[in-house]
Amino acid sequence: SVSIFNYTIPLNPRNSAGLVLAAGELFLFILTSLLLQEPPPKKEKPLTEDAEPTKVGGKELFAAVTHFDLLFPSFIMFVLICNFTLYQVALPPVAADLFGWTPLEISYLMSIQAIVIFFG
Repeated sequence: SVSIFNYTIPLNPRNSAGLVLAAGELFLFILTSLLLQEPPPKKEKPLTEDAEPTKVGGKELFAAVTHFDLLFPSFIMFVLICNFTLYQVALPPVAADLFGWTPLEISYLMSIQAIVIFFG
């Protein structure tokens, strides 16, 4: 069993995989919350009728797409999706072999994980 803030969580074959998933998702939520920050407000200039639109070439577009403020959050989301994919691929054989879970029990855990991802 594990004690957290005077609350004891029993560990058994039925809840250990779910606790590992919950801890991983909590870690990813904290990491994403810390690193994915809102940009500062930007002051916009009023548009005039004689203003011409700026032309953007391939070099400027590549610089914008590979800018750290855009590329780093995209990379974090990519890693987050890869982590969930690894959970979904690795969990069924481990749960079946170690815990003796049936496909129905594994699908319950995957369903709960999908609900947490949807609301998280």
